[in-house]
Amino acid sequence: MVIANVDNQHESSQAGNRKGIRTGAEYLNGLQDEREIWTRGQRIEDVTADPGMRRGASTLASMLDRQHDPELRDRVTYIDKDGDRCAMAFQ
Repeated sequence: MVIANVDNQHESSQAGNRKGIRTGAEYLNGLQDEREIWTRGQRIEDVTADPGMRRGASTLASMLDRQHDPELRDRVTYIDKDGDRCAMAFQ
């Protein structure tokens, strides 16, 4: 799914307040940091590339992309008092 239309509420989340919705790509990029993830006694360096974890990360990323779909956006997100578009889970 390619998201071409991103509203200005989303742009404020990229400016650093981190409460607005993210795209799937932003989520996956955020996972590529120095966090320590361990499974079965082994450290996972990159959950987005690990054979046992990448599908889960990819699935969640695709769900986050749906928050930007104009047909679904108003059902799965809301505008908070500061004007940021947020996931319904935070309401």
